[in-house]
Amino acid sequence: MYSLSTLTKSDVRAYEDYIEALEVTVSAAESRLSAISLLWDLRTELGEAMNFRPYGSRGSLRKCARRIGRADGHTPTLKPEFFFKLLDHSLGLVAGGERWAELADAYLQCRYSQTAAKRFSRQFGVAPRQLIAHCRILYGACVVVMFSLLGHRIHELTLLSIANVREMEVTDSKSIRGRVTKSSNGSGGTKTASSAPAELKAALRLAARLAGVSFDEEGSFFRPILLDRNLQVKHRKSLDAHKVYRLMDQVARSDGIPIRTRPHMFRRAYSMIFVWRYEFGDLAYLREFLHHNDLRHTVTYTQGDDVREFLSEAERDLSMSIMERALHGGEVFVGGFGVVLNRVARRLQSMTVALRPDQVSEWINAQHEQGKLTIRPAPHGYCVIVGDRGKRAACSTDGKTPNYANRVDAHCVRCLNFLTRESRRSYWEESKEAHWSVFKTAKVKALKQAAKAGFEIAKRMLRALSRATHGK
Repeated sequence: MYSLSTLTKSDVRAYEDYIEALEVTVSAAESRLSAISLLWDLRTELGEAMNFRPYGSRGSLRKCARRIGRADGHTPTLKPEFFFKLLDHSLGLVAGGERWAELADAYLQCRYSQTAAKRFSRQFGVAPRQLIAHCRILYGACVVVMFSLLGHRIHELTLLSIANVREMEVTDSKSIRGRVTKSSNGSGGTKTASSAPAELKAALRLAARLAGVSFDEEGSFFRPILLDRNLQVKHRKSLDAHKVYRLMDQVARSDGIPIRTRPHMFRRAYSMIFVWRYEFGDLAYLREFLHHNDLRHTVTYTQGDDVREFLSEAERDLSMSIMERALHGGEVFVGGFGVVLNRVARRLQSMTVALRPDQVSEWINAQHEQGKLTIRPAPHGYCVIVGDRGKRAACSTDGKTPNYANRVDAHCVRCLNFLTRESRRSYWEESKEAHWSVFKTAKVKALKQAAKAGFEIAKRMLRALSRATHGK
């Protein structure tokens, strides 16, 4: 702008939307907003002024910062019960959205005629206000599905273009391309490609229908729905952060979910459930999924007091299940930690003629309460840490604790904390076949040696499972 006199209230609101999209804390938002306030305060020194005073009333700047910023600290974790309930509710809305999209098309033909609108209500049994409210919720459900299944940041949603979705549709691709700028090394952003399951495609098709997106045009994919178009600034062709938040909150309220949702919650929830369900230890994969440049950023998604709030119970249940099966002989487990399990079983059995389930429970609970037991699952088995055994982890890089980003098969099979079971046999069989195939076809000596080592590791684990299963 050539002069402060050209600055409008719409420009200030756009700046507020930009700050909100950054997902910064309240204090950081207030600092950024103060720049606008100072433009007015220093008008004499600057020699020019705006035509209005922003944040004129006392406390209005702070109030705005609270509205667009988040509380100090990281985004709260969306607990699994709410995450799955909200996702399930959203998927259900999308699945039944076709009828409402057809009603919206019919209403758009008569919305500017009061007589025709009344005729619409009588014919379809749906009041215009009810139709518009439900279509907003439907559109919010599409947004929730996208954040849930892609783990995107909010700016990635606004950067998603019609061309990205058109490419996916035309080629019937199983992935969707996009851009991320927050962790990009360049001004244009980093190109991304994420898996696009059928549920996501259905949500994108419904969103296109509700927003009147034509695949022959260009521009942002997510924009206000047609039924709300007359309420929007005419030149705005994409959703701002505040409207995205409102849409998501409406979806949560429609199912009685008592939370205020934010896009970053879904990103964090996905990370936590990824770790909680599988505990891959493969943080490098999670980093790639979240488009982080630095693994340290990824680690923050798997830590925090609120994480422990629901992970502790899940870990306890997992520990109970594994330990009961192992100590009662209900399932075969092998690996370095198998020696410890056998020793624990003998110790518990020496106390009584029959090993009771409550004995196992008492032992596990005691270990958990003292923070001495953690079990982290992976595709190939489990990492079991009891007491100070973390320093014995083969993947450790500090000699004190496991480094799950360094977890590979070669480390696990020689680790004293590793445990695998019969149900993981398919993993080791596939690993064995893959390494053998590479060994036979590789021309590079180093690759051939690595493949042979991988083949021997998988064969070793399969042999151990067979011995344990058949008593050989």
